[in-house]
Amino acid sequence: MTELVQQIEWSDDLSVGNKKLDGQHKSLIRLINEFGSRDLTSEKMADELDGVIAYAAKHFNAEETVILRKAPEILAHHIELHSAFIEKAYEFADRFNHGEGEALRRDVHAFLCRWLIEHIRTEDQQYNKAPGAGA
Repeated sequence: MTELVQQIEWSDDLSVGNKKLDGQHKSLIRLINEFGSRDLTSEKMADELDGVIAYAAKHFNAEETVILRKAPEILAHHIELHSAFIEKAYEFADRFNHGEGEALRRDVHAFLCRWLIEHIRTEDQQYNKAPGAGA
């Protein structure tokens, strides 16, 4: 099996100041890291990606609820970003289901890692700075 990109590690600079959302971000990191595990078989890749998508959708709903309360002015943009992520992830899942498997794995894992980290550090920090965001 090919060497995969480095796994994501949680650090305090990823905190959005909300325990529930930080916990969900940590869970997403674990799921993405599992997807990137060298021990994951090609047959299980699509299932693992489906798990990431399902958990991300649950998280996005919780996050959008917080944004609506704390920073409604950024909600529409955040929803667009979340929708684009889900669409891209479903595209990858479809490609896995059509046999691209191992050849696509590194790109998908890199996308998931990069997107999550960049999203937390840039977009999510906008609601972190809103008054009362840590509630």
